[in-house]
Amino acid sequence: RILKIIIQESNRMIGLVNALLDLAKMEAGMLTYQFTATDLFFLVKESLEALAPLADAKNISIENRTPALQTVNVDQERMLQVFRNIIGNAIKFTPENGTITIETHEKDDFVEVAVHDTGIGIQKEDLERIFHKFDQIIPVKGQKIQGTGLGLATVRQIIIAHGGKVWATSQAGKGSTFYFTLPLAS
Repeated sequence: RILKIIIQESNRMIGLVNALLDLAKMEAGMLTYQFTATDLFFLVKESLEALAPLADAKNISIENRTPALQTVNVDQERMLQVFRNIIGNAIKFTPENGTITIETHEKDDFVEVAVHDTGIGIQKEDLERIFHKFDQIIPVKGQKIQGTGLGLATVRQIIIAHGGKVWATSQAGKGSTFYFTLPLAS
């Protein structure tokens, strides 16, 4: 039993070190991206399949309103990381029987992605901080949140490297919407 705990914690620490190294490389502009024309629907679908067990465990309904054939020029692995992080957070902070909706809208030469949830929301004064590394927002005083505080900082770096922007809106107690933009493939 103790050995199992040691192995789990060692794996968690390795994951944290790797996340820190990746983020440091991103911030220094030293990470190489492999851009390819990719259907946005495919990325959302892949992410939802990976996260389905977490959503199912909380009976959270997820609606994918992303149309097929919206092609973006992205590094697929890094963009899957973005979707898994944002949707994973939506699942983490949405109570049982909640709803998450993913939708996209084309605006000029960009596509805007929105991930809406019916979760606990974020205080207005905390919205700017959520994309800073190691900055975790404690939604309820004394509540322990599992995570490293690196996920949204990494999301921000990946989106910037893709020529996009990322932001969030929220209403405490009613849910949040995370947005990001990506250039459409020409």
